[in-house]
Amino acid sequence: MLFHKSVFLLYLLQRTLAGQFEYTRPVFSPDAIRNYTLRIERNLCVDQPYKYFELLTCSNRLMRNQPSETYFAGRFLAPQEPVFVRYKVYYRFRTYQPFLMDEWFNYCEVFDNAGNVSHVNRLWVGSLRTSIPNLPGCPLQGLLNVTYVINEAQFPPFMPAGEYRMDMKFYTAQNETLFAVQTFLSVRAKGPVDLTMG
Repeated sequence: MLFHKSVFLLYLLQRTLAGQFEYTRPVFSPDAIRNYTLRIERNLCVDQPYKYFELLTCSNRLMRNQPSETYFAGRFLAPQEPVFVRYKVYYRFRTYQPFLMDEWFNYCEVFDNAGNVSHVNRLWVGSLRTSIPNLPGCPLQGLLNVTYVINEAQFPPFMPAGEYRMDMKFYTAQNETLFAVQTFLSVRAKGPVDLTMG
């Protein structure tokens, strides 16, 4: 059953991204009906202490009947370029298991030239640039101060209900971690019938 859900989601993502894609706009129609709610439950900054990054805050503020707000702030101790990003998405059964996405890319190349990367990475960076207008380019340096509110328009119209974890790591060409975060999300069906394939 999970295999069929995964294949359907990949098909849906490919069909959605097959047309023209504007880099800084939501990929999926904001007017599409989403029969689920998506919520960031918590963030954990992991693999500390960091050699090239001084972490000042890493938190999540839950709000009733509104999307949660995520805060990251820190200071790069030296300019960093190139910077690579790896992200993996997990779905929780009894424990967290890998779920569809395990990608890496050169952040500096994608930031400057989005047309040169896979559709999935373009979706990821486009989502970040839309949600975080002050996202810095390369080299990464100085103070990094990010407030992020999840935007459901950046996600497909259908998602399996359940618990997710996304591991995201920013690292140097020598594979030294600049900073890393685990984000825990929940997807809940709206209404009395579960229409999110969960």
